[in-house]
Amino acid sequence: MPAKRIYNPPPNWPRPPSGFQPPDDWEPDPDWGPAPDGWQVFQVPAKHEWLLRMVLTVIILGLLVILTTAGFAVLNALVDDGDEPETSQQKRPPGDQAVIQSAKQAARDGRSGTYTATEADCMVDGLMRRGDFSLPDISRYFSQPSTPTAFEAAEVAVLRDCFEPSAVVEPRPLTPEARADLASDLRQNIADLAEAESLCIIDGMFANGVTMRQLMASEFHEPARSAVESSTLRAAEVCLQ
Repeated sequence: MPAKRIYNPPPNWPRPPSGFQPPDDWEPDPDWGPAPDGWQVFQVPAKHEWLLRMVLTVIILGLLVILTTAGFAVLNALVDDGDEPETSQQKRPPGDQAVIQSAKQAARDGRSGTYTATEADCMVDGLMRRGDFSLPDISRYFSQPSTPTAFEAAEVAVLRDCFEPSAVVEPRPLTPEARADLASDLRQNIADLAEAESLCIIDGMFANGVTMRQLMASEFHEPARSAVESSTLRAAEVCLQ
């Protein structure tokens, strides 16, 4: 019995109803136009659906660790650890402005190739408005190789309001260390996934055009999610035959 095909409409076709699965004799409406070159309208067998969702979840959760570890060296002008967090930049003494700028520079450098400078600045302002973290903690978060869980959730939440969908960002290259760490995260969370398969999936995703910016935005930005899912499906189809 042939494997069930997964319908994967290209972006220039109408979005199908939830759960839509074309019959074997189905053909697209000619008015929709052709699919982009290389686009696979029918993709991975159903048995790989669970893997796709697990891959996306694991990679998004592990991405912040990779980004922080791969951050560039930044100025570490921090205030004392005992300072109370502020909730309004306007209420801070003038001397704190230098510390705020240091935190923003840490965010720009630590997320270079993933966010624009405007997005990085917006994220620091957003984290300060939340009032959950001190300025020293915010600076350390972006400049040092550690990723507290509370910051992970806060960063994604703040990015929703700061993300510039039309911004063009030079992608951060996938370093050997980041590649190995992302593949390791997959193997730890997906039973029986071989090392070669995990590395193949990571390589395939990025070869298909996925960037770390898309991975971060896929949590809440539908075009980014669609691009990541399509690229992951193609990688899984090749790597898990």
